[in-house]
Amino acid sequence: MADWNSRDLEAYPPSFFEKLVLKQLLEQWVHPNFISVNEFSNILRTNENSSGRVISENWNYYTNPSWYDSIIEGIRRPFVILSLGPFAIIKSIREIPTILLMDWAFKKGLMEFGIYKCRG
Repeated sequence: MADWNSRDLEAYPPSFFEKLVLKQLLEQWVHPNFISVNEFSNILRTNENSSGRVISENWNYYTNPSWYDSIIEGIRRPFVILSLGPFAIIKSIREIPTILLMDWAFKKGLMEFGIYKCRG
């Protein structure tokens, strides 16, 4: 399983600017909240359907290039977006600033890409 996570915000509180970035990401992509990889691992580990074994990792290093790639792909193959109609074009253009914010947040360590392996 994979999840967008924040760093541990209790151990490393966000700056004023980082709070604004998190707020924008939560609102733009309608997420209820971001929690750390460790916090989510603990939720999985203590779930009544879990065997208690959870392996988790932060895969920022592997996934970071995909943020710019998603923008470049839209430029490289515009007919894919154009074929979906005017609403898709507007939505795609509107997503670019949020994608760039997400890229920044992952590169700065504010966000983490959690990968989880567990058994029920």
